[in-house]
Amino acid sequence: MPLSSVTIQNYRSVRRLSFPLEQLTIFVGANGVGKTNLYNALALLRSAAEGTIARSIAEEGGLESVLWAGPRSDRGPVRLVLKARFDELEYGAAYDLPYSYEIHVGLRQPTEAAFQLEPLVKEERLVVHKGRRDIVMMERKGPLAMLRSEDGTRETLKNAVLPSETALAAFRNGNRYPELEAVRREILEWRFYHEFRTDAGSPIRRPC
Repeated sequence: MPLSSVTIQNYRSVRRLSFPLEQLTIFVGANGVGKTNLYNALALLRSAAEGTIARSIAEEGGLESVLWAGPRSDRGPVRLVLKARFDELEYGAAYDLPYSYEIHVGLRQPTEAAFQLEPLVKEERLVVHKGRRDIVMMERKGPLAMLRSEDGTRETLKNAVLPSETALAAFRNGNRYPELEAVRREILEWRFYHEFRTDAGSPIRRPC
């Protein structure tokens, strides 16, 4: 499994947390300590790859429901930040370097969205880590997006993505932006299974 670590910031009970992931990772803790929040944060990352993160947040009760529930400072807007790091990508030998994808979601400014509490994608970033050098393959700040094409050319696009959409899902030209497509496909292959039956008659208790 190429996914090697995840960083979560300002999501429900999680102020800031980075944790490694292996082929099998087990979270152990008492009820109510936030284990499900880690699981749901991963599901939100998958929603970013699908292009449905705004809808997924709305289904959780809106951005104000999913933001950090603890004390807040007045030094700036609080944003939900999710980051995934991949040791390598499955699709092609050219992707055997570490990559990271990061997304920031926040509330609208007065001139941005029609609905006051609509979750908007503020920033996105896709980086390839080549030794000590970080190469930005995609960077999105508000309506402005910079993408690096297959030949290394930097392209700057304005208003090419709606504020509620992700650049990760919007730019699907795998020939022109192969790294972006590889990361998107990698995340879309994640599968989530929740609320297994654990009673004596549960299928998971039966011998194979």
